[in-house]
Amino acid sequence: MENRIRGITALLLVWTLLIGAGCGNTAGRGNESTETGGTTQAVTEAATDAGKDNLTVLPPEPDTGSESGSQGGDSTGTGETETTAEMVKVYTLPIYTLNVETLEPEAVSVLIQATEITPELIVDKVIETLEDQGYTIEVESVTTQEDAVVVSFYKDQPPVTFGSSAEGAVLDVFAQSLVDNLEDYSKVIYRMEGEAYASGHFEFGINQVYLEDTRRNTK
Repeated sequence: MENRIRGITALLLVWTLLIGAGCGNTAGRGNESTETGGTTQAVTEAATDAGKDNLTVLPPEPDTGSESGSQGGDSTGTGETETTAEMVKVYTLPIYTLNVETLEPEAVSVLIQATEITPELIVDKVIETLEDQGYTIEVESVTTQEDAVVVSFYKDQPPVTFGSSAEGAVLDVFAQSLVDNLEDYSKVIYRMEGEAYASGHFEFGINQVYLEDTRRNTK
């Protein structure tokens, strides 16, 4: 009987040791899993940090849809263009040229783009129409004096060197074109290089009025 009890006790002791060993292995595997999990987490974090370091961050694109982005740059330019477009107008300018057959002034109309009609502009357009007819005229200066436009020619160039008929017709062409298109100037005075006009056919005092529009009030 005593031997049987010892045998049972030995079996229980062996059983207890076996159970204890199994629990120890289980705990070891649990620790190993925890350590492995910790290592994996650390590697993941390191990889994430490395990815952040190599990431190229692009700057935000400009907001072209906003008013300040899309209109701020060219609004000034657009404004200037609109202002200029408002100032420049298209005019139908009635002036005179020289009829090459009759040697008399002939009415014509030209289209021009300008901000305003000036004496210089009218004289330039008359010169162009005369060139179209084969007459080259050079004007020394165009100035104003009170209510008169003063046109000065060169001494040795047309119309001074023309015959009397052509010279008189050219003077009429300029004078009539000026008084018909200028509200502020109703008179035309001719000079020769700033002095009194004197050719082989015509002589005028330095302030002598060649043509005056008497149909309107003068200053």
